[in-house]
Amino acid sequence: MLFIAREDSDSASFHEDETAALTALIQYVDKHWTDAKLPDVARDFDAANRVAIWFKATGALYVIGEASIADETP
Repeated sequence: MLFIAREDSDSASFHEDETAALTALIQYVDKHWTDAKLPDVARDFDAANRVAIWFKATGALYVIGEASIADETP
């Protein structure tokens, strides 16, 4: 599961594994790059650096973790 909390909105998505969640996180950052009001030249080619720069600039938070839905019907 990937959860992103921003000042104006939240986003949650479910993925097969941590690698898929990280890929989704990078795609989210790339899609919302202009929200951080950073110039395109600030985009680092390294995805981890890009994510760190974007989250620091926006003040957003993200969590990647395991999630499950249990059926508690008797």
